[in-house]
Amino acid sequence: MTAAVDHLIAQFLQSVEEIINDHAHARIRTALGRAFGTVDPSGPSRAGRPPGRRAGGAGRAPGRVSRARRLQGQYLGALRGLKGRARARVKKLAQQKGVAEAVKLAARLST
Repeated sequence: MTAAVDHLIAQFLQSVEEIINDHAHARIRTALGRAFGTVDPSGPSRAGRPPGRRAGGAGRAPGRVSRARRLQGQYLGALRGLKGRARARVKKLAQQKGVAEAVKLAARLST
């Protein structure tokens, strides 16, 4: 079994060395190309979307989403200050009646 493990380790190391060498050679070619002006200075082309603003959903979130996020932040902040039974009580209320009610209860319990 030791010979098989040694063989696997040797194959793995050889693969890693090849990957590192290929990457190093590509970087060297790119650097030389940029130095001599034969390669685009912005770098090699990448797959994916072009730089700039995203089309579609790049704006602000809708009002209900931002309200929900704000409420969730208030809930998590209120839970942070509670311990033990009070925390469990607030979490249970959040499941039963909603996060808004749980935030109100947490505010009462924390004072």
